[in-house]
Formats: sequence, C-alpha cells, structure tokens
Amino acid sequence: MKRFILVIISALLLSGCNRLDNHQPLSSHILSFAKANSISQTFVAHRNNLNMVNICLRNSSRSPISLRFTLADQSGAIIRKLDFTGGNIDNFDCTRFQFEKIKDSADRLYTATITTNIDPALEAKDEALLRYGLLIEAHGGGDYLGGTALVDGVEVPYDLHFKTLYYQPLSEVIKESWQGFFLRLTQDPIFFIIFLLLICWVVYRFKKAK
Repeated sequence: MKRFILVIISALLLSGCNRLDNHQPLSSHILSFAKANSISQTFVAHRNNLNMVNICLRNSSRSPISLRFTLADQSGAIIRKLDFTGGNIDNFDCTRFQFEKIKDSADRLYTATITTNIDPALEAKDEALLRYGLLIEAHGGGDYLGGTALVDGVEVPYDLHFKTLYYQPLSEVIKESWQGFFLRLTQDPIFFIIFLLLICWVVYRFKKAK
C-alpha cells in the first residue's frame, strides 16, 4: 500500500499543467474567411514551454473546409503546423491547437495563423460554399496590447478572441503557489494577522476537543 501511495505521489509530481499566459476574451467584431485566405494574431509569450493556442473560430454552416494552423517565430519561420478541417470546429468553445512545447519561448514574439487550404482547381461557387459562415471572433477595444490581428498579412485594428498556454510541471506549480502565498502574506499585514489568529483559533479548538 505504501508503495502504491508513493507511486501516485511521484506520478503527480512528475505530471504537469497547462497554465494560462495570454488571454483576450472579448468579442465585438467578426473577421470572415469569405474573401480572406489567412487570419492571424501576433502575441508575446511571457513564459517558457509555450504549447497551446486557443482561437475562437466559428463555422455556422458546418463546412468541411480544409484549414491549417501555423505558429511562426519573430523571423517569420514556421515552427509548428497542424492541419484540420471545419468539422473540428466547436461553435460553443474556442478551437484548441496543442503542439510540442517550445522550451525557450519566454519574451518572444509569435504569430498564430489560420489559413484556408483549398484546392485551387475548385470552382468559384464551390469555394464560396466552403468559405460561407467561417469566421473568427475579434475585439477592437485595445484589451490586448501585446500584438494585433492580421488579415491576409495586413494589420487590422482588432485582436482575435484567443488565449495562449504554457506547460509547467506540477512540482513547479506547487512551489510557485507557495512562494506567491507567502509573498502575499508579507505584503498584506492585516491579512497576515487575521491568518495567524485563525491558525491559533484552530489549534486552540483542536486541543480543547482532545
């Protein structure tokens, strides 16, 4: 039994979490693929191990259009790529693009892009049907200041409804949480006093109950 508990604890400490880095949650505009071939968002990663980008795609017509997600670094080189179709798009949640973590991503600029991947031999009317209803939610209020949206490579005064996440081992999550907790205690003397009084009260009640 002790070995089993030890294995469970070790597995938990060796596992990890996807933690939020950037988030632009507002939607007041739509950027359509009706005539655009690509829609992008630039952003700065604040932590290492970037491994996920969520973008709020919508596909009301349930079109099986072929699409591609790419992540490019500051030089424009594509470092991650995922192919998918319109059938993967959830109209009630953001589409998640998870990829192999980028170990040295902190403080670097990236560009996440959704590109149509349509057969050039397709007739215009059939292409229009594939594109119909496909869009990305966006916001123009300046909520996110670390980047901007682009349509076919041209900057527009919006930011996509998106978020980015990074991988962090559970042991680091616990360590960081404890460090942050004690830092908050020292920065808030009133809360610190109340916290100590609460601990003393719990200890007193426990001893009295015994």
